[in-house]
Amino acid sequence: DLTVYRMAFNLTFADPSKHGDPHIDHQTFPHKHMLIYLNKFDAGETFLFDETGTNIVETIKPAMDKFVVFDGGWHAQGFCRPQQSRLIFVATFDGDVA
Repeated sequence: DLTVYRMAFNLTFADPSKHGDPHIDHQTFPHKHMLIYLNKFDAGETFLFDETGTNIVETIKPAMDKFVVFDGGWHAQGFCRPQQSRLIFVATFDGDVA
């Protein structure tokens, strides 16, 4: 069984920060994330953090049409370069993706 909790398009732009605020999308129940990078841009990695939300434990490099799934812990989006945009499709869910 697959339960989808949320689906959205996220559009972000350049920012001098390395990444946005680390966060957990659904803090009260376990879930997973699926991201699809929809355009070409430089930088804009996705950062996964430890259970405290303070230390980066994995960096996911973006590439157009890349599909990634990860557990719903602490994470943050990186920012693309000036004059670019970062467009992704994101879904939060519970279950297995074939």
